[in-house]
Amino acid sequence: MIKDELSKILIELKNAALSLQNDADDAYKLIHKYDMVFAGEKVNTIYSNELVHMLKTKKNLDITLAELDSILPEICATLNMKVSPTFPISDNQVPDHLVIELY
Repeated sequence: MIKDELSKILIELKNAALSLQNDADDAYKLIHKYDMVFAGEKVNTIYSNELVHMLKTKKNLDITLAELDSILPEICATLNMKVSPTFPISDNQVPDHLVIELY
């Protein structure tokens, strides 16, 4: 159930990012609407630590970052989205969160 909801939300985010017209105002509206940063040259990169916040505040989905990060690779693979971990600047090799490239 949660995987289906997350798939739909990721598709929604992808479509929203694709709809941008290379306009700073459009990008600002997108960031404001979802309360998360859309980064990258194509404004197509999001972060799981911000996504989990958006899911709680905008979509009323109660999920932890650890839970989200554990299922995102599978979901993103089915949606042809790239996922990569980010690591803290320390000796610890445990990822902080994931970076999702929507398209």
